[in-house]
Amino acid sequence: MDRQISFLPVNQSRSPPNLRNRRAFVSCERCRKRKTRCETFQGQRQPCKRCVQESQECDFRPERALKKKRGSSTRAAARQDREKDSYSDNCYIGSPTDSMPAFGGDNASPAEDSFSSGVRRSLLSAHLRNPADALDLLTVTAEGYKECERGPSTPVTFQPEHTQTTHFDSTLDSIRGLPADASSCSNFLLIRKGIIQLNELFEYIEFFFSRLWPIRPVIPLCYQHQSTHASLVMEEPLLTICLVTIASRYHSLSGAHGEIRSERVHWKVWKILQRLLQSALWGTTATRSLGTISAMLLLIEWHVKAINNPTDFADDDIIGFGDEHRGPSGANPGGSSSSFGYSNYRATTSMEKRNIVAPAYRSNKMSWMLLSNAIALAHEGHCFQEGIHVPNHSSASESIKQEWNRLICVFLYFADEHLSTRMGLESLLPEQSRAIVQDRLALNFASSLPNNTAWEDYFELTVITRKAREFIHSTIQINYESRFSELLPHLKSLDRGLSRWNVQHSYHQHDPGDFLNACIEMEYYYTLMYSFAPASHASYSFDTNHPTTAPHKEAPTTLSHYTQQATQASYDLLSIAVGVLHPAGLLPYLPVRCWLFIVAASLHLLRVGPTR
Repeated sequence: MDRQISFLPVNQSRSPPNLRNRRAFVSCERCRKRKTRCETFQGQRQPCKRCVQESQECDFRPERALKKKRGSSTRAAARQDREKDSYSDNCYIGSPTDSMPAFGGDNASPAEDSFSSGVRRSLLSAHLRNPADALDLLTVTAEGYKECERGPSTPVTFQPEHTQTTHFDSTLDSIRGLPADASSCSNFLLIRKGIIQLNELFEYIEFFFSRLWPIRPVIPLCYQHQSTHASLVMEEPLLTICLVTIASRYHSLSGAHGEIRSERVHWKVWKILQRLLQSALWGTTATRSLGTISAMLLLIEWHVKAINNPTDFADDDIIGFGDEHRGPSGANPGGSSSSFGYSNYRATTSMEKRNIVAPAYRSNKMSWMLLSNAIALAHEGHCFQEGIHVPNHSSASESIKQEWNRLICVFLYFADEHLSTRMGLESLLPEQSRAIVQDRLALNFASSLPNNTAWEDYFELTVITRKAREFIHSTIQINYESRFSELLPHLKSLDRGLSRWNVQHSYHQHDPGDFLNACIEMEYYYTLMYSFAPASHASYSFDTNHPTTAPHKEAPTTLSHYTQQATQASYDLLSIAVGVLHPAGLLPYLPVRCWLFIVAASLHLLRVGPTR
C-alpha cells in the first residue's frame, strides 16, 4: 500500500479549530483579569454568575492574546530616539566650547544661533567661585540645550547659588482663608501605613500647637489654625511625623484606651522618624527643608521615650559595638592618653556606663548632633544669608517662607547658646551667622509671635548668658585662692546686667502663671546661679585657707554676697516648678533644658545646705 499517513498540524495557523491552542478552562474576560474561575449557572456557560451580579457584559475569548512584536523599523526608530536623547543629555560634558558647533553650523536656525550666543555669553560671564557654582552652570546649560531642542529657546542665565535670594525649594502654596481639604491627607505616610487615623493626626497637631508650640514656636503662626493643618501635613511630612512623635508621648488620644493607643503610635512613628532623619545625612533631597530644621530643634527640646533605653535608641548591631577598650597605638593604659580627643570620649563613655544618669549623657550627645546637623542644613539653604528682604509684591507663600526662615535662624541661635552653656563647649554657630542674628534678625523676629515682649526679653537674657559662659570658661585655669580678686569686675558686670534685665522684665508685667513666662524666669534664675558659681567656689576656697584673717576685707564680703544670690536663685527656681507649674498641670510638658535647671538648682542647694 502506497498510502502515506500524515498528522494534522497542531497549534498552528493552518490547524483546524479543534486543534488550536486552548486553555484548560476558559474564563470570561472579567474573571480572567481577577485571576478567578468563572462560576456558571447549571447547564449554561454564558453569562457567569459574577457578571450577572455586577450587571456587566460577559465576554469570552477562546484564544490567548499575544503581545505585538515591534518590527525592525520600529526598533530602528527607537534606537535613533535613544541616541538622540543620549546626545542631548551628554552634549555639555567636557570642555564648554566642544559642544558649541552642534548649534553653530551653517544650517543652524536663528533660534539655535541665538541660543548658542547666549550660552557663550553665560559661560564667559559666569563668576565661578567654587565647584558648586561650576555644577550649577553645567546644569543650567544642559537644561538650555534640552529646551532648545524641544522648542523656542529662552535666554540662558546663570547666577551663583550664594547670590540668590531663594533658599530651600518649598512647596508652600498660598494659605487660603477657607479650611483645607482634609481628604488630601489620606495619602500621608502614617495614615497609609495604618498607624493612625486622620482624626487622630489632627488631634496630635492640635495638642502640639496648643500646649508645646508657645514654648518653642519654630513653625510660623499661620499653621496654628485648624484650617491650615492639612497644608502643613502635605507640605512638611517629616515635620508632621516629628510632631506626632512628640505629641504622642505627652498626649493620650480621646476615646477608649487612648493612653495605650498613644503609646503604640509613639514607638511606631519614632522608628519612621529615626530613618527619615538619618536619610538627611546621606543627602536625601526630600528631607532638606525648613521643616526638617524645625523638627531637629523640637527634638532638642522634647525627647522621645527611646532616650531612656539604648536598646530602643539604636539598632541591635550597634548595641555593644566598641565596648571593649580599643585604645589607639601609643595610648597609655594606665592613665592619660596621648590623644586628648580619644581620652575625652572614653571618659564620657565611662561616665555614661555607670548608668546613674545615662539618659542625660545620651541627651547631651543627641542634642549636640541634632544642633550641628540643623546648623549645617540652615547654611546649605542660605538661611543666614544677608540682604534678604521680602518684596512688596511677594506672594503669601513667600512671606511665610521668609518668616519661617527668620524664626529658624533665631531659634538656632537660642539652641546653640543653651547647649554650649549646658555642655561647656564652644559654640557651633559661626561668628558671622551669630552677628547676623544679633544685628538684623533679632530686631523683628518677635513681631510675628504672640507675647512678643517676652521673646524680646528672652533674647536679651541669652546675650547675658553668653557673657557668663565666656567668663566661666576664662576661669578654668584660675587659682581661686590667690587670684579671686580678678573675679570681682566680671561678677559685678554680670550682676548689673542681670539686675537691668530683671527690672525690664518686671516692667512688662507678664502673667506669672503663663507657661512661657515661667520657663523664661526659670532660665533667668539658672543664669543667675550659673554666673555666680565661681563666687561660691572662691568663697569656699578662701574660707578654707584663711579661716581667721584675710588680706582683703572687701573681697570675702562681696563673694559672700554673690554666693547668697546664687542660693536664693536656686530657691526661686524650684519655687516656680513647685508653686506655679505643678498646680497648673504644666510640669510634665517642660522642655529638657528646664528639667536640667531644676536638677542644677537642687544640687546647688544640697551643696550649700549644711553650711546655711
